[in-house]
Amino acid sequence: QPLSADKETINLLFSGTIAESTGVFTAIELAIRLHVIDERIRLTIVGHCAQRFVLEKVRLLIHPRPFIQLIADKKPVPHAEIFRHIRSSDFGLVTYQIGPATMNSIPTKLCEYLGFKLPIVLVDHRPWVELCIPYSAAITFSAHNFDAGAIFKQMLARRFYTAEPEIAWWKS
Repeated sequence: QPLSADKETINLLFSGTIAESTGVFTAIELAIRLHVIDERIRLTIVGHCAQRFVLEKVRLLIHPRPFIQLIADKKPVPHAEIFRHIRSSDFGLVTYQIGPATMNSIPTKLCEYLGFKLPIVLVDHRPWVELCIPYSAAITFSAHNFDAGAIFKQMLARRFYTAEPEIAWWKS
């Protein structure tokens, strides 16, 4: 069912590997633009970041933005903690940069979000979109040129998970 209009916060989640290739900077930009539209928007970034310069860049970007929370560690964050964040979020962000390393893979977070029936804001990569279509699980967008207003309208109005996801938890 669509988000309640009287909900105090709208919680976005970026989980897993924190890297440029996994789209952390796209996720931050999206959250910033959505927050301009509606101050209820919050973003939690939780995961492992192996590259110190990426972690520092993330910290610099979010420092003046208290609506973005970073939970990062030098070692992988336990799955139980990630699952706790998934359960308490309203939308999961899958914002990968599509390239040779990602184009033929399925992100773990995509399966996790589907498994928990977390609505997804998904970069427009055909194989991933096709995984989500049967369940009405995702809002798709172009990472290079997106309209935050159109995304936000869909976040408020769309009905998600009109069918039970079958792909989740790597069964397929």
